[in-house]
Amino acid sequence: MKFVFALLVIVAAASPLTAYRIPSAGSGALAKDLQDLLDIIPLDKVIKITREYLLVDVQLKTLVKLAQSAESRALIRDVEARPELKELLDFVQEKGVDIYYLVGKVNEAVGLAPLVPSSLSEQEISGGIAGYISDVLAVIPVNELVELFYDKLDNSQVFKETWAELTSPRYLELYNSVARNTHFHKLTNIAKKAGVNEDDYKTYYPLSLAIAAALRALY
Repeated sequence: MKFVFALLVIVAAASPLTAYRIPSAGSGALAKDLQDLLDIIPLDKVIKITREYLLVDVQLKTLVKLAQSAESRALIRDVEARPELKELLDFVQEKGVDIYYLVGKVNEAVGLAPLVPSSLSEQEISGGIAGYISDVLAVIPVNELVELFYDKLDNSQVFKETWAELTSPRYLELYNSVARNTHFHKLTNIAKKAGVNEDDYKTYYPLSLAIAAALRALY
């Protein structure tokens, strides 16, 4: 679900002036399935919460700052150079989501070239990364989202195939390579010094990239 959450924030950044749409490619079949999930989430509320946190919360501001740092760019370049990632992105693209457009939004936000394919409320915030996740989840109909997610797994062939690809052991080394990456360790240590829990940072680094990509929509 963290992958889906990050994807949806990037989508919000990609289309700030229109209804939030998953960018489609080819048949658009997977985009349609993901759009059904996206439509359940009150993205306007999620963005509003994100704005509030970016104004006052040190931990979230640190995560976004680190996402845009030289170390983060170096980490992204390392990951994007791996052939397994291109294989995975090509699969998602073929299934109907313009994933290269979304990845391009992340790259643009952190100052990298695109990857080429083969108003404030007075609401009180909880604070910290754990508080941010908790506040966002509070406005999302999680049970309905999970129910629809499993319904898609049962009844949509393209969704089932894509989920199987994402969780395939073939990409385990790709995912593990991020955890071992020197740049990732440096980013983690900087985040810890700013008071961010180490496990939280490792879990939500992809989310920090998504928020960085959404900053142009937020301000």
